[in-house]
Amino acid sequence: MPGVIHALATSRAARTVAVSSVAIASVFVFVASSAAQDQTIRTMGTEDVHINSRIFSNLRFSPGRTTLSSGDQLTLSHMDETDEPHTLTIVNATDLPSTIEEVFGCGAPGTLCDEVFTTVGPQITDPTKAQFVNVAGGSGLDGRLDTLWLPPGTSISAPVTAPSGTTLSYFCAIHAWMQGSITVG
Repeated sequence: MPGVIHALATSRAARTVAVSSVAIASVFVFVASSAAQDQTIRTMGTEDVHINSRIFSNLRFSPGRTTLSSGDQLTLSHMDETDEPHTLTIVNATDLPSTIEEVFGCGAPGTLCDEVFTTVGPQITDPTKAQFVNVAGGSGLDGRLDTLWLPPGTSISAPVTAPSGTTLSYFCAIHAWMQGSITVG
């Protein structure tokens, strides 16, 4: 399985690095839910190539910032216009890729994406089915590298079990510019 994720990321990075202009659009919307019992984060956007001009991707999580109570269910739904999988992987905010080089180099040995591919990838039992990969050891999304694997056309729910007052930063290890956070209230 890590080969599948790595091949997707490597081929995407190789194509993208070859283009001199990259447009990445991000939409971050703050949503406060006072007594939410279910919160949905959707993958949104599309990708396009204009030969000899640009590669465009506005893939994103929507909303990008969410507030949930500990114990609430988080649903991740594949709603973008691609046929590519995504991850929602909990990471330290300071580790998130933030430059073009970091975003498109993610997946190279020693990068955050590489760590996700080698740690989470082998635990994905069926790449065609959505899956919660519990790396941190709690009962839900509560720690570093906990991952929701999201193939096209699927959705998945998992409880957010981090304690109140925690902020869980996350990203897609395949499309490293897709980033967001969950404030646990």
